[in-house]
Amino acid sequence: AVYFTTDPPGVAARGTLPGAEVFTAVDFGVGWFDPEWAFGVQRSLNAPGKSPPFCAELYTGWLVHWGERMANTSARALASFVDALLGSHGGATSLSLYMAHGGTNHAGWAGANLDDARGYLPHVTSYDYD
Repeated sequence: AVYFTTDPPGVAARGTLPGAEVFTAVDFGVGWFDPEWAFGVQRSLNAPGKSPPFCAELYTGWLVHWGERMANTSARALASFVDALLGSHGGATSLSLYMAHGGTNHAGWAGANLDDARGYLPHVTSYDYD
């Protein structure tokens, strides 16, 4: 078995589980930042030679809060990004798509964020990725 954690690189860099027993992976979306930087952060958090480039959650879209415009990622941009990722590092990069298909949550279980400037930001109840 392989145990791993995943966070955006800036979050993972603030602290992750120590030791070689747990692999620290990174997650990000299309165009968020340079994947090489993200994989560099990942390498710095794992044992030397034990950090194959792995995006554990490649965001195919993004959540939205009530009242926000829908966050859209074109299929062409996603496909191009995936092709580039899989072709990097001599073909040694791995990824997992988050999400390949939307879904919904009922009865207020969608979640929310708390922002210092904007306050409580409830998520819409559907991963209606475009």
